[in-house]
Amino acid sequence: MRPAGGDVRLDGSSLLRLGERRLRQVRAAMCGYVAQDPRTALAPHLRVDAQIEEVLRARRVPKEQWAERAERALRLAGLDRPQEVVHRRPHQLSGGQRQRVALAVALSVEPRLLVLDEPTSALDTVTSAAFLADLTRLRHETGAAVLLVSHDLGSVAGVADRVAVMEGGRIVELGPPEAVLADPVSERGRALVAAARPGVAAAAADPEERVEEAALLCASDLRLVRESPLLDGVSLALAPGDCLSVVGPSGCGKTTLLRCIAGLDAPTSGEIRLQGEALARDVRGRDPRQRRRVQLVPQDPCASLNPRRTVAAIVGRPLAFRPDIPAARQPAEVERLLSQVGLGAELGGRLPGALSGGQRQRVALARALAADPEVLLCDEVTSALDPSVATAVTELIARLRTELGLAVVMVTHDLSVAARLGGRVAVLHDGRIRETGPASRLLSRPEHDVTRALVAAMPHRSRAAGEDVTR
Repeated sequence: MRPAGGDVRLDGSSLLRLGERRLRQVRAAMCGYVAQDPRTALAPHLRVDAQIEEVLRARRVPKEQWAERAERALRLAGLDRPQEVVHRRPHQLSGGQRQRVALAVALSVEPRLLVLDEPTSALDTVTSAAFLADLTRLRHETGAAVLLVSHDLGSVAGVADRVAVMEGGRIVELGPPEAVLADPVSERGRALVAAARPGVAAAAADPEERVEEAALLCASDLRLVRESPLLDGVSLALAPGDCLSVVGPSGCGKTTLLRCIAGLDAPTSGEIRLQGEALARDVRGRDPRQRRRVQLVPQDPCASLNPRRTVAAIVGRPLAFRPDIPAARQPAEVERLLSQVGLGAELGGRLPGALSGGQRQRVALARALAADPEVLLCDEVTSALDPSVATAVTELIARLRTELGLAVVMVTHDLSVAARLGGRVAVLHDGRIRETGPASRLLSRPEHDVTRALVAAMPHRSRAAGEDVTR
């Protein structure tokens, strides 16, 4: 993609006037780029050392320097024990480790300019805060200039020298982060600041945990052991209309817990019951009615929506398995479902690639609702969205929970999502639930060390005034 006008200069060179070959040479010699999603940026079949060596080979770095450059880059990226990760493949790393490996690949060529696209969007608050702190450190150690693209104004303001607010392809505000946060002059700036200041008061009215006897969904002592325990005795219970937000550091087992409840991963031991009826550990052992009643909304709608099927076909697919919706009624039901999640019927003819991130996430929700579920499992459904869109999706889920009586399990690294949803919060760490309770209490008066660390790592302006997170 070539700009229609303007100029871009890097170290005095006008990039837009260079030929394609020379432009690639300049980028290779001076720039490092870290993509938003390391799951797609890293080659899944290559070990970490091979990922870095591939880049060094392309830059014609002498082979005898590869090992030293790789170790230095991994340490700069905050992986203090590089020997523990160099022989692993991306799927064997946590989200935070994958993001740091992607950063190390960029740092291995010793760039003078480092461009990072939403590097913390899929990280929990503690990992995100640590990543940004390491980013500040490596700026000073390497002297690299950093261009950081993010929708999380509250977090990046703590590390940036200047903040530029964009809207409609234009910079509408530019200044020191303190000034932008304290007194934004643009409408978009005010919206971003407002989205970075969620309170926890809305959760105060939610009741204490309901008794297990009234549970719609009950998981008891779930364990999943592979090389080591991924889940180690996790129990939870939800009544109709309940909401449980599961939070915790990257790699603690949050997504694994959802996959076990959905039957996509079979727990080593433990039991899952739906209205007292035992569910098979493997989804293939559940009957169609049981499968419809528990629906999972994956983290990445780009990967979960068939890119070659229209929105109407995607949302309508589950209707084919509902005997209460005859074929003649299915088109009208698709329109109703799209309307229910805030989408117009005209989007039914589009492919997922023609939708925004927020629209794709709503389509994924509509597809789950098409099965007429009683339990909705949401895996980081706001992680890749900007704050205003994330807020809208969170409010949509809260409304659906109230209107339909859905029990919702929300896995999230964003404690502001848990604050907005209310209900209860469970803190997962090393495969175990360390603390659980009403969102209002847990976010304002955390008791466990892990919870205190998560709350303390929230951007300052995201916490309600007067919260005590040190006790």
